Amino acid sequence: MSADKQMARVLAKKFNLSHAFYNIQTSSEHDLKSRHDMTGACVGGDIARIYTTLKKMRADSALLPGMCGEVARAYYWRDEEKSPSVEVLLKRAGLPLTKVCRQAMQDWLDGLAD
Repeated sequence: MSADKQMARVLAKKFNLSHAFYNIQTSSEHDLKSRHDMTGACVGGDIARIYTTLKKMRADSALLPGMCGEVARAYYWRDEEKSPSVEVLLKRAGLPLTKVCRQAMQDWLDGLAD
């Protein structure tokens, strides 16, 4: 079992949370387009491809996939990239360069401690 799954179990037990792992079922092209349209193109990459799996979740549950953790890993950044641009972050996260995504990323960057 991966370290991520082990940690998820530890946290679920510690905080008395109902927790489940799902086997990934890849979405059809039709489902991908439907989800893409529904989310305003704000969901991309691997997480968008598992829409069929996500439909199995109960309506009162939450998904905590740990998305974009790789963005903060130091080995991605060169010395000259101390403050990466919104565009660079969106590309590395596999998100579209839309106005909404750009603003959301800028808001996120603005909220980070220096």
